[in-house]
Amino acid sequence: TVTGVQTCALPISTTALFGNANASTYGDAVTFPVVVTTVDGSIATGSVSLSDGSTTVGSCLLSNGACEITTSDLGGGSHSLTARFDGDANHVGSVSAPVVQLVNQVGTTTTVAATPASAVYGSEITLSATVTPAAATGTVTFLDSATPIATCQLSAGSCSVTVTTLRAGGHSISARYATDGNYATSTSASTSVTITQGTS
Repeated sequence: TVTGVQTCALPISTTALFGNANASTYGDAVTFPVVVTTVDGSIATGSVSLSDGSTTVGSCLLSNGACEITTSDLGGGSHSLTARFDGDANHVGSVSAPVVQLVNQVGTTTTVAATPASAVYGSEITLSATVTPAAATGTVTFLDSATPIATCQLSAGSCSVTVTTLRAGGHSISARYATDGNYATSTSASTSVTITQGTS
């Protein structure tokens, strides 16, 4: 007489994640095919999630053991992605080998303006920078030739700051945008500012 409950191990699954051979650009939608196979040839069902480290960036539902995950949530840089099949009532879950996806930064253009372009020493000079695309975030540094003289925080693609410390003489003012990781750094052409000595 056989007593007790006999249990059977669920079939083991294997998850394969297929990367995109070409580097993408920040903001682009990138599609990653996923295939889940089983040792007994049965069809796995359920969901698969795509992770960038510990962050989930997409998911899909299996159909005939396969699905595609499309995401536009990858920031600029290199990403090691894995796909996780959570398992179903008939199959043990599994995690894919990592796939590397390179995401390029979006190129930017920076312009600078100085108002007024000519003033007496000690006067206020407003330095303004505009960065396109306007979605870029981060800081802009204003340079007098190669010397940093002020910074400002971008808001909707532009920012400005007022300075009073430019010495008498000619100045070549430029603006340099520092990358936020997703938008590439860029430096404007220079604009001229002339400061004259005040009268006593």
